[in-house]
Amino acid sequence: MLHQHQATSRLIKRAASELAAGHHRVLAATVSASAQQGVVDGQVIVKFKPTAGPAAFAGKRLITLIYDPSAGAAIAAAGESQLSWSVIGPYADQSVGARDSSPAAAESDVAAQQASSSSSGVQAIVIRGISESQIAIIQQSGDVEVVVPELSVQVPDGMAPATMDLMSISAARRCANAPEINSGVAAKSVPMASLGWPTALAACSTGTYAVFVAQRCGNNFNLLEYKAIYAVNTATKQVKKVKGRECSLFPQQLDKAKWFGSCGVAPRAVSDMPTMFCNSFPNCAGGIIARTPPAGAAVAAESAAAPAAADAASSTEAAAAAAAVADPTRFTARVTLKRPLKCGDGSTTTLVLTGSACGPNRAFVQWTRAQAPGCSFVRDNSRTGFKSTLALLGSCGAGPAVSDKIVPSDVCPGEPPKPPKPSPKPPTNPISGWAPLARMPVAAGEDVPRGVAMVEAVTDGGACAGAKCVDDLSDAAPSRRLIVAVADSGVDETHPDLSYVGGTSWLDAGEGQPGIDGFGHGTHVAGIIGAKNTGKGVVGVSPGIGIYSLKILDSYGNGVLSDAMRAIKWVIAEGPSKGIKVINFSLAGHVDPSKPYYQPMVDLFCGVCKEASDAGITIVAAAGNDNRNIAEYIPAVCPTVMTVTALDQDGARGASWSNYADASNAADKAHTFAGPGTAIVSTVPRSIMDAGYLELGGTSMASPHVAGIAANCIMSGRCNGTGADAMAKIQEAAQSRLNMVKGPDGTPWVTYTPTPVAGGKYYGYLVWSQF
Repeated sequence: MLHQHQATSRLIKRAASELAAGHHRVLAATVSASAQQGVVDGQVIVKFKPTAGPAAFAGKRLITLIYDPSAGAAIAAAGESQLSWSVIGPYADQSVGARDSSPAAAESDVAAQQASSSSSGVQAIVIRGISESQIAIIQQSGDVEVVVPELSVQVPDGMAPATMDLMSISAARRCANAPEINSGVAAKSVPMASLGWPTALAACSTGTYAVFVAQRCGNNFNLLEYKAIYAVNTATKQVKKVKGRECSLFPQQLDKAKWFGSCGVAPRAVSDMPTMFCNSFPNCAGGIIARTPPAGAAVAAESAAAPAAADAASSTEAAAAAAAVADPTRFTARVTLKRPLKCGDGSTTTLVLTGSACGPNRAFVQWTRAQAPGCSFVRDNSRTGFKSTLALLGSCGAGPAVSDKIVPSDVCPGEPPKPPKPSPKPPTNPISGWAPLARMPVAAGEDVPRGVAMVEAVTDGGACAGAKCVDDLSDAAPSRRLIVAVADSGVDETHPDLSYVGGTSWLDAGEGQPGIDGFGHGTHVAGIIGAKNTGKGVVGVSPGIGIYSLKILDSYGNGVLSDAMRAIKWVIAEGPSKGIKVINFSLAGHVDPSKPYYQPMVDLFCGVCKEASDAGITIVAAAGNDNRNIAEYIPAVCPTVMTVTALDQDGARGASWSNYADASNAADKAHTFAGPGTAIVSTVPRSIMDAGYLELGGTSMASPHVAGIAANCIMSGRCNGTGADAMAKIQEAAQSRLNMVKGPDGTPWVTYTPTPVAGGKYYGYLVWSQF
């Protein structure tokens, strides 16, 4: 999908060649919007010579030339399009219509742009709805240095395997919680007859609707996979029976991909079904406690102190608890039911559950038995007992649906933390002459994402009074405190885990609110940078830092190069007064090096990035996820941009899908860094994920780790010059970390080193958050 700006022009049918070599100019080669190059149809960027003066006035002269009767045939060409143009400057509302051929009208139109005029830096305009003949006229102007096609930029494709891609999340329903997946997700719009019931159960499709039952799956157990479909009577809301048999279907009976999907993938026929588990954080409600077992023992667990009850369930509960103590792999919990359950000769509203550890790393609870005086229920995973088992006992990592409260589903640490041991430190700090920020304890209940720990933004105790420590931003001198700008799809201003301080948008009215993130990507990036340290949610690299939204991508993650340039220009102009000193671009535009406009386009954008660096602004950008050279991507190619590749989940090597620098290109290697990019949990709008958190992967997630480190470096006083200076200091820190050891045995502190892999791929040093 394309940015809305390109929609006004007719298709330019061919790419024009370069003009005479002596002019050093490239004619705009605009092609179909669906082409791999990502060039936007009918839209060009014009860069002016330094002698042309401010872009607002040079643009006026250029547009007047196109519509001047002295241009002869240009009049006819002008009538074929609805041409408009705008300055690539710091302010959003700059579009100028140029339909009227009168020079006086053009003079009037441009008046509104004078306030944003400046003769310094890159002077350029973007023109929409342009024709081939008009491009030819532009090329004849003595003011013009180069003309290049507009480029599409977007969230990098090809996210890491086994992580969720935002584009795959249904707009209707994003996730399901434990009671919902165990009792079933209703899909009333599915024609029951279309499921293909066995002949003996054909009557199941009459007067019923479908209910899909799922279980948790995936490396981190945050995904769902559908395991059964039931026909529920529309009137009674009970599973229908035909000749004494339940109306149920299982994957072995139907086209699995069509009706059941796979782990994390919705059924093809019902694409809006939830594919993720809503609860992003451990559910210890009810008090399941795991204790560190003696050496060689299994994981020991016990029930929290349940309220003493003088009822008939007490003895049963005591017996179950005693059995759990005797068998350290078992857990117990007491639940109150939503409605009475038939039990022996009577009924009960209380059950005592017994379970054991299950799932990845045995980190979850599987309830296997429910007991009350006079009755006992055990797991029955046969086709006839599957649904009632889920309702009473749930599934691994998801408690039963019959309880009136959330039932524990996670094995949670319960022992008081041991006194923190001082972190091993090298005898001398190779980076001297500066004072790192003070450290503060990570708040109890705060989740520490793997990436934040990998770059050591959060460390084990020793530097603070807590078990884990994180930078205390209040320690920064007031003059150094700053804001990080996120140039993306917007940032959710309502998210409680973010310090949203404002925003500016370069999109049209329908997409224009910078504090609304319809795609979710910008909010995820923001959380990695600066999620608060409040004891809820996740903690970021620079906890609680102010986040400013520069909205340049729409709700599908698409935008254009000229808006990215505008965002940078805006920060150069307005950033100092707002405290913005770091910009994160988790986006990329692919540009084919074989095209004649490649180098002029790169020089154009990188020129604006250099302006920002010279002004003391650090730009950090994602390398891209296509397993290609960063030389093919903007902003990644720019030498003053900190370009970030992604490491695999263990942080041991570059991710197979990550872009990389050419190991033989010293200039590209100098601005390439590695960051955590696989299975990263961070904030997302609750309109996308009820819990407000989601795991994603890609260089989009690696980049904000570096942006947060850059912010901390500036606030510590270590990085106190240009953007290039910050890059050098962070590179120096990452390199120095390789020479440190963890203890007297000489174990390297960092196991990953950026040794080029086969094919000359270089991923950079793993960044170190030690500022």
